[in-house]
Amino acid sequence: MNKFFCKLPFDDYFEPKFLKIIKSPKIQWIKYYNFDAVRVFPNIITKDPFYEWLYEEHTFTGGILRLPPNTVYNWHKDSMRGVCINHLIDYNLSESHCLFRDKDEVAHTFTELKYTPGARYLFNNQMDHMVINLSETRYLFTIEFDEDKTKLTYEQLLQEIKENYEPL
Repeated sequence: MNKFFCKLPFDDYFEPKFLKIIKSPKIQWIKYYNFDAVRVFPNIITKDPFYEWLYEEHTFTGGILRLPPNTVYNWHKDSMRGVCINHLIDYNLSESHCLFRDKDEVAHTFTELKYTPGARYLFNNQMDHMVINLSETRYLFTIEFDEDKTKLTYEQLLQEIKENYEPL
């Protein structure tokens, strides 16, 4: 098992309303942990069978995070989130890198999560990670659980999905 992330073995998730949200001049982006963010309501997300099942098990809030070109979101562990589910909404074909590390040292190895647009990734927010975004604006859909890192961990949710979710 990869301790940093896991690509979930379900169909890719493409929600047409995401493109409308991203392109709309009426959308009010807010600052959220140094990202620009916009909330996506559960009635949009839970049309998908996996997210419908997941919401019944663990309530969550969905959102789109926007990261401008030539931006680094430096090494960190999330303060509250233990686990999330992410997928890249790559309408702009942004060149970005999401990296994890084992050690907080000046020189260290890393593991890269190479997002495939639409693919869902279970993401361990309690491991050091960072994002480097290069040429285009990066849009990422993320699920933030109501349960914090003391109540829901990466390992717990991964096991629960494997044992209890049955795709249609």
